[in-house]
Amino acid sequence: MGPAPLMVDNMMYNMMYRVMRGEDEMATMVRKQVYIEARQDELLKRIAKATGVSEAEIIRQAIDQYAAQAIAHERRLEAWKRQRAFLQQLLDQGPIEGGGRTWRRNDAYDV
Repeated sequence: MGPAPLMVDNMMYNMMYRVMRGEDEMATMVRKQVYIEARQDELLKRIAKATGVSEAEIIRQAIDQYAAQAIAHERRLEAWKRQRAFLQQLLDQGPIEGGGRTWRRNDAYDV
């Protein structure tokens, strides 16, 4: 029989230290059990072996990366919505009085 699990405040795996942004930071870890496909398990093992990073850390990084991409997507979508609203506001103003074209196509080129 192996050694007894480390108990801290009567909770197994309660706290762990992580190094983030060059500083020691205490992070609370929550144990999760997930089901993944066999191909994902093989891929996870290969990535862990190639990088020397634990499978759990790869999963944590993947979650963080997914969240960052989702946030970036939402920001881009909001920017497009603001742009569209701005352009619609310009269109709603209608044509500019006396705003007919005052230039010719050839004026756009060096002759």
